[in-house]
Amino acid sequence: MATGAITNYSVLGASKAVVSGLQSTNFQQGVIPSATVTVYLTGTTTKATIYADPSNTPLSNPFTSGTTGQWLFYAATGQAYDVVLSGGIPPNTYTSPVTFTGLAPSGGNGSSGFPITLGATSIAASSTTSAVTGLEVNGVTLSAVGSSAQFLNESGSYAVPPGTGVASLNTLTGALTLAVGSGLSISQTGSTITVSLATAFSITSFTGGSTVELGYSVVNPSFAATYSVTPASANITNTESISSPTNLVTPFTSGTITGTFVHTSVETTTFTLSATQGTTQTATQTISWQPSIFGGAGTAGATSTVTASGTTAVLSNSNVLPRTQLGAETVGETFGPYSPSGQVIYLLLTGSSHTFTDAGTGFPMAFNAPLTVTFLNANSVTLTMYLYQSTNSLYGTYTPKVAS
Repeated sequence: MATGAITNYSVLGASKAVVSGLQSTNFQQGVIPSATVTVYLTGTTTKATIYADPSNTPLSNPFTSGTTGQWLFYAATGQAYDVVLSGGIPPNTYTSPVTFTGLAPSGGNGSSGFPITLGATSIAASSTTSAVTGLEVNGVTLSAVGSSAQFLNESGSYAVPPGTGVASLNTLTGALTLAVGSGLSISQTGSTITVSLATAFSITSFTGGSTVELGYSVVNPSFAATYSVTPASANITNTESISSPTNLVTPFTSGTITGTFVHTSVETTTFTLSATQGTTQTATQTISWQPSIFGGAGTAGATSTVTASGTTAVLSNSNVLPRTQLGAETVGETFGPYSPSGQVIYLLLTGSSHTFTDAGTGFPMAFNAPLTVTFLNANSVTLTMYLYQSTNSLYGTYTPKVAS
């Protein structure tokens, strides 16, 4: 912090000396030795922080002027001060306090004569902040960033320890360079220099979500992220509070959630990435547990006995239906196309009362009333499902569509 001196004398002013009861004809200063000096921030009743010397040795406030009447203190530049004088040593005393207002420090112990030259190297990209104080050069306050930085000049480099800033650059000579690293920008507004992100911080991608079959165990799921600028910190939380939050480590682009996530009914777990670099941004991914549904062509006559084999459903007549998707069917959804040759089309679905059309022609497709199936899926979850069989043996290519 730069400080400057404020000094004057405690005097009555325009006083006449009295000797042997006779007044002098001329005027004198009327010095008041050992007056009480109280310093306030201008226009307030707040006592200022003041110093005894250019090294910023603390000075009590109020303090006492010297026996010659002179008083001197140092205070921060860029601020005006009111000085109130009172007391003294009889017979020379203030009968009532005298106030000097709007006094500004002169000189200073800062780095006067060091013009700012803005460079473009040295501060780590994650070391950003805005409008924090720590160092004055020519009355300009430089940002004290949160991790290692350097203030450079031709006589060497001066490190700024994390979070501390620099008190002064009294020993330096010549131009001073404030250097900032890749991804940062630097600007000056009035008496503040601000180090900030050259690009607005954002999460540009967050991946790792999935949809899995009911009963499937997701063990230690991993996620990946990218950013416009490397964040200062990031973590991932989840709605099941398993290892939540998981704090990521630099460069915060990947993380593994330690734990097992599993559901036997339809459920969605949300994972939220929170990353901070000046501002905090969030992004989400989900893991969803859904039933499998199946479809395909085969010989007629299957019963309600259906078993699971990996990602297929095996009918009682040994026909194998591939899984069409994870998630219940919806109105308007299509299956196939299937190309039966004197065969029927089977659909193993979650709904019990669907009607169908052919998506290719728009004509209705006739299916028998569905058989209720107790289906044990590949993850040993028991589901009630419904096996639809086309009423007629078919030839050609068909794309069944759920009409209702």
